[in-house]
Amino acid sequence: MGFGWPLTWRTRPPELNHRLSGERVRIPDNCVFICQYGFASPLSEVFPSTVHRDAAYEFARDHTTLTWQKHWWRMSDDLYGLFVRALCETWSCSLESLLAPLERRDWSDSIDVDDESLGPVPGYRFRRPPTS
Repeated sequence: MGFGWPLTWRTRPPELNHRLSGERVRIPDNCVFICQYGFASPLSEVFPSTVHRDAAYEFARDHTTLTWQKHWWRMSDDLYGLFVRALCETWSCSLESLLAPLERRDWSDSIDVDDESLGPVPGYRFRRPPTS
């Protein structure tokens, strides 16, 4: 799942661009790019800021480090959270099995798009957990 800098997006025509080079970018087939920054109605009505956070993880709100539980609590009410929930359901896995490995990697994953000379794009590499 890729997000943010240095990619920007346009809606008409729908495309991603590399902000620094101005080049149009094609993301890999196994990548999802979620554009939620600056969204307005109707998305802001479906995902109002902080209203729908996962109450089961509110305990993590004041963790002094970015634990997977705190990260989940923060993202649980937005499009990233919706995607992670759908991924957990599709893969029949837990939030912990997806997010704890990211925490162990210090939240530092990235992807390469099109030409590697454009540099890395921050994101998360989700791997399907093994079934037990």
